[in-house]
Amino acid sequence: MLLFIITLLSFWGHYFYIFELLSHFKQQYLFLFLLSIGFFSLFFRRKYTRKWLIVSIIGFSLNALVIFPLYLAPTALKTPTENKQFSLLLSNVLTSNPSKQKLVKLIQQQQPTFVIALEIDTLWANVLKEIKTDYPYQRVIPRSDNFGIALYSKHPFDHIDIVDFANNDIPSISATVKIDGKEIRIIATHPLPPFNEMFTLEQKDHFQALAQYINRNKTPIIVAGDLNTTFWSSAYKQLMTSSALKNTRQGHGIIPSWSVNSILQLPLDHVLISQQVQTINIQTMESIDSDHLPIYVELTF
Repeated sequence: MLLFIITLLSFWGHYFYIFELLSHFKQQYLFLFLLSIGFFSLFFRRKYTRKWLIVSIIGFSLNALVIFPLYLAPTALKTPTENKQFSLLLSNVLTSNPSKQKLVKLIQQQQPTFVIALEIDTLWANVLKEIKTDYPYQRVIPRSDNFGIALYSKHPFDHIDIVDFANNDIPSISATVKIDGKEIRIIATHPLPPFNEMFTLEQKDHFQALAQYINRNKTPIIVAGDLNTTFWSSAYKQLMTSSALKNTRQGHGIIPSWSVNSILQLPLDHVLISQQVQTINIQTMESIDSDHLPIYVELTF
């Protein structure tokens, strides 16, 4: 019954930040209800277990209704030869991570068009100078507080801005780039995690300002970062509704990226795209010893 109550409360995150925190664990609730259904099915002939079996089925269904649509196929890709293709690697590196060469090696192997690195400090920034030859166009903002951010590109920036969406001194990078003459805007961002009521409000402010910023731009847009939220939070839903973005995971499933080697894995790292952009492929990459797995996406527009 407690799990069922938690499931119900998780749908009311827009009312209270604790409920918002509960909303992120839908996949874990789904699994626990599946176990519960199996357990109570064994004792179905006993009257007192029948109601718990029904409760378990309802709880499973509520969570399944918001999880299973992620596996539905997205809109079919357009195939004209004039479509531009590119790739992006997103990695929250974990500031304290000593295995810095693992990310360098991954970048050198994959050769994405763009690299976005989060939680960059001065040590990380110095190590990533090794990719300068392949990525001559860079904007790196190292910080010691886990909110450093960097964008590396194979293509020159037409224009680049540093944006503080929530007015809390946390930088995001917004850059326009031309790929074979066709312009696209890339926004790298890392809002606060909703650990308490104040951070929850600042995260919502961040998303609201981000949506307004997106709506002022007419070019195709990529938003990539550790958004510290999942598909099921009210803040995420409001961002997607307000901005008309879509998630590159659509049709590919949950693809959790945090926390590595934990049963509480969540899809916190996202690559969101405007309607003009389509996903060719998305996957998590091998661990670089961060608490986040890198995300690699191939896109076309």
